Amino acid sequence: MDAEISRTLVLKNYYYLYTWISPTRCTLWAIPLGPHASEASSYFLILTPTEREKFKGPALDLKEASTISGIPTYAQLAVLGMIKQEDPPPPKKR
Repeated sequence: MDAEISRTLVLKNYYYLYTWISPTRCTLWAIPLGPHASEASSYFLILTPTEREKFKGPALDLKEASTISGIPTYAQLAVLGMIKQEDPPPPKKR
């Protein structure tokens, strides 16, 4: 059974929460901090070797950020206002 392992980092006005889920799956939160945090977006990524799901939403305050899970459900993401972002189509080869 895989265990959830989380690490945090603050860098350039963003709080990052990295969660290792398995050797081929992890998640990453990026939550804005600082005096202009309310003007920035929060991001959540689900990463595997072959796929990436990206969610974007409003800035989360520190109280909300302290309660987030490294493995949220889609319902929890929706409650936080996080919206799935579609990847742009790859450029056409000439």
